[in-house]
Amino acid sequence: NKEMFTKFQDGIEEIETFINFSSEAIPKTDDLLVDIVQFCPSASSSSNIGKAIVSLGSDLNAITSITTDIISLKSGLKKMQETTKKIDKTVDNFDWWMWVTVTFLIVYMVLSITFITGVVMAWKERSERGFNCVQSYILLPLFTVFVFGSILLSSVFSVLAVLDADLCSGTEFTPSPDVTFVNLLNRNEEYQNGALMYNTISYYAQGCAIRSPTAFLASFASQVTDAIYSTQNFVDVIDSSVTSNIVRTCQQDATNISNIVNAANNMKESLESLDLSISTIFDVMNCENIHPVYAEVVHESICTKGMNGIALAMVLFTILSLSGMSMVSLRSAWYELEEFPEDLLFEYEEGDMDDEMIAYRMSPAARQHTYGVSYPGGSTETERSSSDSEDYGASVPQPHYSSHRQHSIGYMK
Repeated sequence: NKEMFTKFQDGIEEIETFINFSSEAIPKTDDLLVDIVQFCPSASSSSNIGKAIVSLGSDLNAITSITTDIISLKSGLKKMQETTKKIDKTVDNFDWWMWVTVTFLIVYMVLSITFITGVVMAWKERSERGFNCVQSYILLPLFTVFVFGSILLSSVFSVLAVLDADLCSGTEFTPSPDVTFVNLLNRNEEYQNGALMYNTISYYAQGCAIRSPTAFLASFASQVTDAIYSTQNFVDVIDSSVTSNIVRTCQQDATNISNIVNAANNMKESLESLDLSISTIFDVMNCENIHPVYAEVVHESICTKGMNGIALAMVLFTILSLSGMSMVSLRSAWYELEEFPEDLLFEYEEGDMDDEMIAYRMSPAARQHTYGVSYPGGSTETERSSSDSEDYGASVPQPHYSSHRQHSIGYMK
């Protein structure tokens, strides 16, 4: 894109040079045309001097000002240069996204490794309560935020992939991004109002398949070239003729003859500078010079490398989203599972007793381990009489020990 910006800048500078040369040369042609008409009115059209004057006058009269068209061309190049500058500025403004993405992935990876470490520690029965608390109450919420961020980024890159594909796919009959750019130009009234500017952009976007925006320059260059040859022929005729014959034929003295020759040479030099400026503009704005840069930016950078990068980012963040949601769902894996010792296990038939009944059927050690007290409600064994305990225990239905429906009480540490 910077290379294209430089190409447009070169074109703008050469056009400014052309305008300066043109403003100097065109008045000289007008003045010389007037002088030529008055120089030798009595000369025969069949004589060498007469033919040279007629040819020079015709060619000078054919030169017309193209200031309006050349300024419009300059405006078109400036508009395209501003567009490329905006694109570069936009891309530069998003450079920080690369570092944000790298930081995002690094933190995501560190959190994932931490959780994996917690799972391995639980598997090896080396879990620490403090480490588990940090995982559950600090790292897990942070990781959840990153998971939602990856989901959002996956959605954003999915939309960008669709937009890029739509931009680069063109139409059914012409699958090319050039068609899309031309269609966008056709919908922009600002570009259409400036016909030459619109033609300039369309010309390069369509691979130079339409009329060149510099076609008017080709016609002007032909007029300038003819004027240069006619001026040189006029000077040669004057120099090769005997001065006395020209004085007699044209009724001009030697001073006037020398003045008009000098004016012709001066004008010829201005036209030659103008012709050189036109050639430089053609070289700078040549299709083979600009279109490859355009094709590299649009076809290669946007539609090939850009699409591959967006698709890769979309797949990456989709995988991160799915794996992150799986890790959040399976977060219990980093807790170490512990079972009751065998002497604290209690078997019962589901539905036979409520929690209070179960507590009285437990041994004192089991009650203390499960409820933190020997009896429900916070009372201790010494606070209840043995008779009350026996009467209460007698009222509790005896459990049915079923071999196929038994439960073991355990807890997570």
